[in-house]
Amino acid sequence: MFYIKKNYKYRKNYKYFDARESTDKYQDDIYKAIKKFVINNKITSILDVGCGSAFKLLKYFSEFNISGTDVEPTLSFLKKTYSRFNWYLSDFESVFNEKFDIIFAIDVIEHLENPDDLMRFMKNNSEKYVCISTPERDSLTGGHDGPPLNQHHIREWSFLEFKRYVEDFFTIIEHGILSSQYIIAENKKI
Repeated sequence: MFYIKKNYKYRKNYKYFDARESTDKYQDDIYKAIKKFVINNKITSILDVGCGSAFKLLKYFSEFNISGTDVEPTLSFLKKTYSRFNWYLSDFESVFNEKFDIIFAIDVIEHLENPDDLMRFMKNNSEKYVCISTPERDSLTGGHDGPPLNQHHIREWSFLEFKRYVEDFFTIIEHGILSSQYIIAENKKI
């Protein structure tokens, strides 16, 4: 399932992670790498799915046309704190009127019961590119059969598993490991 090895045990009892107070302790290097890609590819519109506090989104991309999604109570926090930007409820059924040049989901997918919902959402709302990151299971623990050590994660992928999974939806441009593994990919043309 989702290209993860057969004997892997998923977490059954998910615990919500409230990221309203998060700053740049985690994934800062990934946002920094994405910024270089965004500049080199003349990207203007950005959607950050599961943006949490939006600290890193605003730190690196405030001069761009940015939007973000999250769940409550984070969504209300974003609308109140940063009212000049567009904030939406994370609802993977949504299709926006205009597509975004790039959509990020930075360390979000491991929190989802059905990651296919996220992938279809990104595919339907991305004009050109996506960037997805997730912890690399083998780097964290030398490999394990689950459930993840982080109580907020439902599942974690190895490098090769994640590559295979993402390739079902997108054409991979770059796959590497910084603080998490990340993939920058192009939306496959239908």
